[in-house]
Amino acid sequence: MSKRNKKVQSVVDDHQALQRLHWRERECRFDISLKNLLEPVYGETFIDSLNDVEDTKGNPGKSGRLIVSNLRIIWHSHTDAKINISIGLFSALRLEMRTTESRLRGRSRSLFISARNVVRGRTIRYQFIFTNVVEGSPRLFTTIQAVNKAYDTSRLYREIRLRSSISSDYQLNLLPREHILESLDGVMNVSGDTGILGILCWTNIRVCWISQINELHNISLPYYNISKLSVRDSVYGRIVVLQSSVSIVRPKPYNLGFRIEPPEKVDQSAVAIKSAMYAYCKAPDFGESASMGTSTMSQCSWSAAGQRFLDRANRCLFSECVRASRQFW
Repeated sequence: MSKRNKKVQSVVDDHQALQRLHWRERECRFDISLKNLLEPVYGETFIDSLNDVEDTKGNPGKSGRLIVSNLRIIWHSHTDAKINISIGLFSALRLEMRTTESRLRGRSRSLFISARNVVRGRTIRYQFIFTNVVEGSPRLFTTIQAVNKAYDTSRLYREIRLRSSISSDYQLNLLPREHILESLDGVMNVSGDTGILGILCWTNIRVCWISQINELHNISLPYYNISKLSVRDSVYGRIVVLQSSVSIVRPKPYNLGFRIEPPEKVDQSAVAIKSAMYAYCKAPDFGESASMGTSTMSQCSWSAAGQRFLDRANRCLFSECVRASRQFW
């Protein structure tokens, strides 16, 4: 394989790796292989690990380990790691503490998580109950609450937004650590029945379009949510087409088309957006660290077992990054 083909294959692999994050963030899965459960993937960061946590509802009487990442909550049994749960934060609807009966601890305060999956158009709801066997430890709730709050306040990094407050005086409101790579005026949005002129810009995190007539008519599409980018012929001429990925709340993808003038800028812009997207795939930014301030992070205490787990996970992730970077260059 030539050096150029290796580079192309490398960026394709990076984009596929980013797409593999979707089920981790958006779905609830059960009893999956340990490799898929804990496989380090670009963008996922393991934040904390708690031992001696009982899955009170699904596996009563069984103690296990609860692992919290920036995208999901994982539980697996101590005796058999094949017995496990992966709960994507996107699928989690509500988190609260209630009093319940535990086989291992008796009457105690437990963490209740309500979640959902959509399978073949049908919504399936789940309820998970986790109890910390160690008495007097508040980390079970404080850690997950802090991570979930940071996840909830950083949705613009991951989710498509239509007609939302992303600009002020027709200028894009930048997210923390975001910077504009290029901005084009007079770009026509041809996604609907009629074309509307506006401003198209792409940053290191997303592609945005803002109407020149009404700034509340806008689109924010993160690279994380782009499943396909192409250039097509249409009744408006050659256009750049961005297709969004599907999710629980959006079972059908959005196709967003933009006509750029002059026509020779169409291919150049498509290549520039692809380059920005592949650069993002190398180091995805989901914004949680920016949302979790010092005061919030201080709530997440670290145990020795959790630190050992994080050290192992980070070593694996670092070796993966080294191998990928060698492949790329």
